Amino acid sequence: MENVMRFLTLLQLRTTLASVFAILTIAVTICGCESAENPLTAVHGKVTLDGQPITNGQITFHPIGGDSNRPAIGRINQNGEYVMSTYAAGDGVLSGEYLVLIDTSTDGPTIEDPKRREKWLAPKHYADANTSKLRISIPSDRQGEVTQDFDLKK
Repeated sequence: MENVMRFLTLLQLRTTLASVFAILTIAVTICGCESAENPLTAVHGKVTLDGQPITNGQITFHPIGGDSNRPAIGRINQNGEYVMSTYAAGDGVLSGEYLVLIDTSTDGPTIEDPKRREKWLAPKHYADANTSKLRISIPSDRQGEVTQDFDLKK
């Protein structure tokens, strides 16, 4: 009887360990973290309009085509500078081809003032996926970082 109890205890422990291992494997797979096969590349730069810094906005890299990469986002600061982020602040961009959208809208309607018009620091077509012609390619064999400036035109 003692051997049977020992066997059942070992079987239960083995089943529990297998369940924990399966749950951890699924969690790591789902988390979407970058892998060594597709590391992130640091990307930063400056956004200007006719040579003058854009002082506020957001820049987004949207994957082009069937690419399963995640988009990357950067905040444009008062000097026109941005740093791209995919999973965490400033971590970079996965390799691939991207459509670049630059949204420089400010103000706009609010609950208090629903008729307030939004203002654009740069032409609106740079923020529209159907009209932006900006592109960037991040190569998979890239070492180090990429500096990419965008000089927009009126």
